[in-house]
Amino acid sequence: MGTKGAKDMRLHLVPKIFNKYADVTAELVSVEVPEIRLTLVAGIDIVTRRPYPNKAYHVACRKKGRKAITGLFVDVEEHLANFTVSTTWKVNKKDTLVHKVIYTVADRDYGAVTDDHVLINGFRSFQCRSIGRLEVEAPVHTQPRMDVIFDGGTHSRGDSVDIVDYYSSTGMLIERHERITVPTIEVERLSDHMGIHHDRMPEDSDAFIVDPADA
Repeated sequence: MGTKGAKDMRLHLVPKIFNKYADVTAELVSVEVPEIRLTLVAGIDIVTRRPYPNKAYHVACRKKGRKAITGLFVDVEEHLANFTVSTTWKVNKKDTLVHKVIYTVADRDYGAVTDDHVLINGFRSFQCRSIGRLEVEAPVHTQPRMDVIFDGGTHSRGDSVDIVDYYSSTGMLIERHERITVPTIEVERLSDHMGIHHDRMPEDSDAFIVDPADA
């Protein structure tokens, strides 16, 4: 796929959950983007893999092959100034967790946005695109994620992250609402296979294509 124009956009979404418990299972149920009426179902469209050295992270990617890929591409036939990604997980096959990320896109300079904030930093011929707290916080803190948390514990992503957590009566985190403002980046930055994470990025041909007019 070539360069995206001003009328369309590539979303590089990395829905993930951090589960540090060896005796707790966290299974993906679905990923939804309501603004474009997109619903991706686990086991049919998407699966979870563990592409990071820290295997406590479970990441959604397209159901294809066996390689652990960092997230998925969604190509939209319009520029989105705001959108929401709602990911549903099932813990221990009984407890439902919902992670809702509300995105504000800061500009229209380029044709892509990404959840992988390492890619927003400058590398090779690409300039740094960091804005706001992305300039001062490490990507491990700013990148959206859900956590498996029991006994009323809290996340460890710093004070500047815009998160509201909801707990069950037993102290289990069951829902998270997260807001983030992101810059656009070049689509080519995502497919530069000589760049960062070059062997773990989705392929162009694996993008989910959505035309909101047909949704």
